[in-house]
Amino acid sequence: MKRPNNPFLTKGYISPLYFCDRQKETIAIMEALTNGRNITLYGRRKLGKTALIKNVFYSMEKSYICIWIDLMPAQNFAEMVNIMTNNIYLAIENNKSLSKKFLEYIKVLRPVISYDDLTGTPQITLDTSNSKLVRRNFEELLRLLKLFKKPVIIAMDEFQQILKFPEKDTEGYLRTIIQEMPELNFIFSGSDQHLLHQMFTGYNKPFYQMSQMMKLGEINSDIYSEFILNHFSKAGKKIEVEDIEYILEWTNGITYYVQVICNRVFAQKTKKINRLLINTVLNNILSEFEDSYYTYREMLTAIQWKVLKAIALEGKVSKIYSKYFMSRHDFYNASSLRKALESLIKDQLIYKSTNQGIAQYEIQDVFFSKWLAR
Repeated sequence: MKRPNNPFLTKGYISPLYFCDRQKETIAIMEALTNGRNITLYGRRKLGKTALIKNVFYSMEKSYICIWIDLMPAQNFAEMVNIMTNNIYLAIENNKSLSKKFLEYIKVLRPVISYDDLTGTPQITLDTSNSKLVRRNFEELLRLLKLFKKPVIIAMDEFQQILKFPEKDTEGYLRTIIQEMPELNFIFSGSDQHLLHQMFTGYNKPFYQMSQMMKLGEINSDIYSEFILNHFSKAGKKIEVEDIEYILEWTNGITYYVQVICNRVFAQKTKKINRLLINTVLNNILSEFEDSYYTYREMLTAIQWKVLKAIALEGKVSKIYSKYFMSRHDFYNASSLRKALESLIKDQLIYKSTNQGIAQYEIQDVFFSKWLAR
């Protein structure tokens, strides 16, 4: 394993050495999968759901074939099948015998195979001339997975994307096929936790109670602080615990933002980290995003921008329709506030959670929130 120049990863996964905690979640997911239960992983954006899945795969890949599929680029069922085909191959390409058998097997599906000029990796496209053929190809792929000597785990990231497919019966069809193949284990995850939660807990939804639900929260601040301190210390860099706590508080403990800031601070050409340096890094990050944030302002209505600004100033808001909040931020019409809020939640600019049955609202993007408040 090649050691990264910077231990605070902002993309991808290398090993547990550069992955903070999530031990309980990793064990719980592994226990469910090894006992034939599917898992639905949900939580707010940027908490590290994908990295957690890769951490589970790291622990299980010797005994299982682990396939990770990102559905975000898929606009329809046919594109999903092609993404799945290529990711199955990527999962087994290091096993020459298995990858050869796979390419032989899918010949009956009439694939078009091209090769990447730089990597030489096959790019596989199956016949999508009609919907019946596409679904047949999908079912054949799953049957192929059943023939592998190792059991198979399929992680379908951004699973809520299937709701946008023009094939309106996709949910019901997938449920039927998955139920017919208990040998395959699935992890469903996504960034739109509201839609994902509805898919698996709604009484009238095809996937109702088809999966064990797991909500992902923030990493314990003491554990994260120790992780950060250890990596700075190993590199001969000195950072005070109080300054680490400052970073964790500033980011609300949201994994991605913690990693980005620690990555930037770690990259500074100095052995001693202080608060001034950290604040300089924070200001630089906000300045880099400024143009895109002004673009948001041009795209949103005046009331929507006002709602974002008000929530950013508060940090986190409960009882948003209270007299206190509305008068403090000059909102005079609860109906227009509600309409703007619902639109911002739908567009994932605002994150809505519940605490003991009380709705709470905050800006999804921590950097955007800090910029607005500034």
